[in-house]
Amino acid sequence: RDTPIIMLNAAVIFVQLLSSGVLFEPRVIANAAPRSFVACSAMTRRAAAGTVAAAWAVTFLQCPGPALAVPEGIMSDIAELGKQAKGLREAARTQGARATSSITSGLDATLLPLQAKMMSAAPKASDAYTQAQLMQGHLLELKQALTNGDFAEYKSKSTKQTYPGGKVERELEEVSETFDDFMRLMGVKPVGATDLSTAWAGRYSDPNHPRGYRDITVTKGVATITGRDEPDGAEWRLTANVDGDSALIDFSPK
Repeated sequence: RDTPIIMLNAAVIFVQLLSSGVLFEPRVIANAAPRSFVACSAMTRRAAAGTVAAAWAVTFLQCPGPALAVPEGIMSDIAELGKQAKGLREAARTQGARATSSITSGLDATLLPLQAKMMSAAPKASDAYTQAQLMQGHLLELKQALTNGDFAEYKSKSTKQTYPGGKVERELEEVSETFDDFMRLMGVKPVGATDLSTAWAGRYSDPNHPRGYRDITVTKGVATITGRDEPDGAEWRLTANVDGDSALIDFSPK
């Protein structure tokens, strides 16, 4: 039986294993803050997602770049729009096709202005500017997914993750991650990094149970992990109290 104890931290995710090898590697499917997971070499979570370290502990740190001079107030506007974008992502994951109207409205009211402001704020030819350009492509793909009504559960070939909100959720994940990378490159702490209800929320994979899932939510100081080891297996649930920005979760009762 797997018996890892997981210590979650809003700035650092630390996985301590009680048996040899990596038993549980966090990989986010929904809502990425504090995510990008980056090493101090500035490797993003997307670049590191396929890396499995067979060690007693795995630590992902966030290393924001140097702050860049930008027009006064524009970064706070971008931060607020980014927070709203992550809310759209959560809506896709939890509501599916019922969120079509709000996400479609959000594309015009939130996501397109976000991309435009990112282009305006980033210095030309910078890595941050590249992220703003990438955002435009993600928004085009999101628009196509919305047009097709792609909310059916979807498994990505690139991330190997399953998305309950379909390709729409996957595209909104790309939007959120690109936003986080942009903020890091601009020297700004990603939005929501201290909001545990969004910082940890998401679906995680367990290499020991690749067909299963682990969902994490945080409500009123309590972290809840709901999981299933196999598609037809029994669902289980564990809870732990949040202490500051950490929670110790014992998997032994699973």
